[in-house]
Amino acid sequence: MKRIISLLILSAGIIIILLSIGDIGEIIDETQKQQNTVDFGRIGNCNPSRAICSIRSQFDNQSVKLSIQMDERIVVLTPFEIKLQIEGISNHKIKEASIDFSMIDMDMGVNNQFFKLLKTEGSQNSHWSAIGNLAVCVSGRSDWLATINIQVDDKNIMLSLPFTARRH
Repeated sequence: MKRIISLLILSAGIIIILLSIGDIGEIIDETQKQQNTVDFGRIGNCNPSRAICSIRSQFDNQSVKLSIQMDERIVVLTPFEIKLQIEGISNHKIKEASIDFSMIDMDMGVNNQFFKLLKTEGSQNSHWSAIGNLAVCVSGRSDWLATINIQVDDKNIMLSLPFTARRH
């Protein structure tokens, strides 16, 4: 009986150690991702439903321009199109692009959409599209933050864009 209890305790200890190693692996992966992220910053003073919002920055010793535009009317609970243009990065190096919608100091759940490649123009100009859909904030807020992530080989580009949605 004592032997069975000892084996159970030893098994439980091994399981805890293995679970901890998995968590450590996730922490290492997230730290690696943050170290390999180039933050292009925040595009201010631009309404993506009224204009093409662009930012230019350096990435891998090249000038890169990112442009984003959304449908004219961004209404909560109504799907809307998001267009992304990437200039200055070899098209074959872009692994994926995504957009995440959030509110500052408000938990709105996970709202992450992936862009689909629409077309390329030359070797360093690509056009992408995604469909977004925003939840209703119970407090009545309508200020959103779009965070765009572009994975280029083993690096990540991040860009933020604040915007406002309508309730109807």
